[in-house]
Amino acid sequence: MTWGMKLREMRKEKGWTQTDLSSRTGISQPTIADYERDKKQPTLPRIQAIAQAFGVGVDAFSIPATSEEALEEILSRLDSLDRGDLKRLAGVVKARRKSTEESSS
Repeated sequence: MTWGMKLREMRKEKGWTQTDLSSRTGISQPTIADYERDKKQPTLPRIQAIAQAFGVGVDAFSIPATSEEALEEILSRLDSLDRGDLKRLAGVVKARRKSTEESSS
């Protein structure tokens, strides 16, 4: 489960719309939508505002990352990258793989 999925789950458990959460936090509805789709990551002050709106501590948004969940989050973030970012990422991965192969020889 990603941070955005956790936010959406908690919001729906309260029966709130994104607009409701926006009015309780002062964070715009489009930004909350981006958080829920994992297109943006909130700053600590915004996490604190969201946690306060829910009446919980920021640790309520801690997501234990199993290998499968970590991979799911990575794939979710890859979906939001544009073509140029994907090409740069592919270059980084290729360089890292080459470096790893050279160090194990």
